[in-house]
Amino acid sequence: MAAQPGYPAIAFVPWDERTHSFKATDGRVPTWSCPSPDWLPDDRPIAQQYISDLAGFKQGSPWNTWQRDDEDPTLAVLVMELLGGPCDGTRSAEDKEDVVAVFDDIANCGVLHENLSPWNVLSYDGPASSQQTCQRHGIVHRWRVIDFDRSWFVDLDNTTTFGSRTVHSRKTMLDSSAGFSFRSK
Repeated sequence: MAAQPGYPAIAFVPWDERTHSFKATDGRVPTWSCPSPDWLPDDRPIAQQYISDLAGFKQGSPWNTWQRDDEDPTLAVLVMELLGGPCDGTRSAEDKEDVVAVFDDIANCGVLHENLSPWNVLSYDGPASSQQTCQRHGIVHRWRVIDFDRSWFVDLDNTTTFGSRTVHSRKTMLDSSAGFSFRSK
């Protein structure tokens, strides 16, 4: 396996002889129980009355009913593009416009990010060959948003005017979010 420039040559060694126990070994008694180590908060039966799955993404997903199997382990690998640094420090007004445009693209899909911070907005420093032109804005955005673990899907066709404004108020949130600093034009 060839190493990428600037990265150590690390080979993945399968865990053939390793075992892992999901049992508490530190002597503490767990304060709640769950059916498996893969339990997520929205899997609780009571959560279903508060969570809307109008498009069927949760119920239609094969991962919704997936359970870990020691006899047939699944190794998940997440492949992402290599990104640069966070949007911290003082940035230009053009950077702010681009970050707002990226959040606008996300909101236009009905996704509320809900974890807006400079450390979840990373610069795109990839090669020109990997650049994707934004269909809505006709440009290549200089920023990428990560960390969607707190995000929510909003059905934009079935929301109130207030709800729609909440989804599309990313610029206001960017202005009031701690950590971001942009110069004015």
